[in-house]
Order: sequence, then structure tokens, then C-alpha cells
Amino acid sequence: MSHWAMQFGSCFSWNDVAGAAYSMDGTSWTAFTPTYQVDPSQSCVTTPVFKYSVGTTGSAKTYYKLILSRNYDVDPNAFGYYKSGVRTGCCTFSFNGVGCPAAIWCAFSQGYWFAQRQTVWCQNVTFGANSYTQAQGQNI
Repeated sequence: MSHWAMQFGSCFSWNDVAGAAYSMDGTSWTAFTPTYQVDPSQSCVTTPVFKYSVGTTGSAKTYYKLILSRNYDVDPNAFGYYKSGVRTGCCTFSFNGVGCPAAIWCAFSQGYWFAQRQTVWCQNVTFGANSYTQAQGQNI
């Protein structure tokens, strides 16, 4: 495998990427500056992807990590592809990747959400007859 790449859901913000790295032994990590762009080396995905430009050799393992500054859900059907050799084609697969939160909210009180400055709201919070954005809730 020469490299692999993944796509993210519509809720994903590239600003939440704090770093990325790969390792050939799972211990010594090599950091790199990640990008989210179209990969012209293949022909099966024409939208932006996050690409790990290091692959595997034979049966040896390669380890990968992506460091995010915000919590995301796990998407058990995240989309990715891998490419082998010099051909322009690729093979797609699904894996446990970065996902968007479900549209269902827990039954926490409005006070809980107003107090959670680090949590990104995926919808407004209703208190009585009023609906508040995250910024408005944090100002209360």
C-alpha cells in the first residue's frame, strides 16, 4: 500500500485538527502537517480527503494518529480509500472514523449546556419559550 486517505462528515471543521503522525513500530512517531485536499494520484475520489502519504511494506504494520482539539462521535462507516503501486485506481473501504454527533440530545438541563463552554452545541437550546444559541447561552 502506498498511502491511504479518509473523508470527514459535514460537521467536521478542519480547524479542529491539532496534528497528525505515523509510526512504523507504534512507539516512535513522525509528525507531519496534515492537509485536506483532492488527491490527484488516484481516480476514485474527486472530493477533498485527509491523506496519510506513508503506507506499508509486505505484512509489516504502520500506525497512524490524528489529534483533534474537539470531541467527535465515532462513525462506524467512515469512508476511506487506499492505493497501491503506481496505478491511478484505488480501493475504497469503511472503518471506524471521525463522525458527526447524532441529532438526538441527552436530557441534560439547560443549565448544564450553558455551563459547558468547551462543548460545541449542534443545535440551539430552548428554555421556556426562548431559544438560545451557544454564544447567547454562555453569556447568561
